[in-house]
Amino acid sequence: MRDFTLDAYLEVIDLLRRKDYPFFGIADWMATNPERGALLRHDVDRKPANALEMAQAEADRGIRATYYFRILDMSFDPTIIRKIADLGHEIGYHYEDLSLAGGDHDKAMALFTGHLARLRELAPVTTIAMHGRPFSAYNSQALWDREALSDYGLIAEAFRTVDYSGTFYFTDTGRRWDAGRTNLRDRPKVALFPDEAVPDTASLKSWIEKNAPARLSISAHPERWDAHAGNWYAQMSKDRLINLAKEILVRVRPPKPV
Repeated sequence: MRDFTLDAYLEVIDLLRRKDYPFFGIADWMATNPERGALLRHDVDRKPANALEMAQAEADRGIRATYYFRILDMSFDPTIIRKIADLGHEIGYHYEDLSLAGGDHDKAMALFTGHLARLRELAPVTTIAMHGRPFSAYNSQALWDREALSDYGLIAEAFRTVDYSGTFYFTDTGRRWDAGRTNLRDRPKVALFPDEAVPDTASLKSWIEKNAPARLSISAHPERWDAHAGNWYAQMSKDRLINLAKEILVRVRPPKPV
């Protein structure tokens, strides 16, 4: 079976279900701060139809996750956002406004306010997550060095305010699970990362079986999990090119923590 298909992703979810992990979206995690559980976050960078397919499969299993949508047309599909919300999932804003504003803080916050209001016309939104935009000089998390989330009716930013202490963090950024050289910004503070290589989904399942962590977080981008062969090969090729570009970028401009 090819990796990075919806079926491959669901093998991880079903493994966690068999081990009786409770599942949480970001807002639920913030509310309960569980001693044991799996935090599920999905950044919908592109291909919102993939997100709907993933959201339906999770809902069929009684699972609630968080889906973060960008404001750009490649992500922002009002019909799909409403459908995912109706399935019981949390909707959040995948913001990149400092990059969109060219680094101008005041302009970025004006954009942020309007974009957040637009998303809230479709579903309640109480949490946000920065979109990394690794090729931008601006990290939108920097907005919160000068602003308070509560002023915008928000309870959490997925990288800055969520408690990841004692939590192993896995993201499919870079088309692997061990947050390596191609993951420039998706690394929240205080989270735990595996010491060993976790290059594919089979390795992730083996790691979970062997280590049985009390808390883990899984961040999966639905665009990457495609069952259709043509789309799958196209995404794989794109990921490889982007990974190469990121490795070059790290040499030229090492990432700076926010």
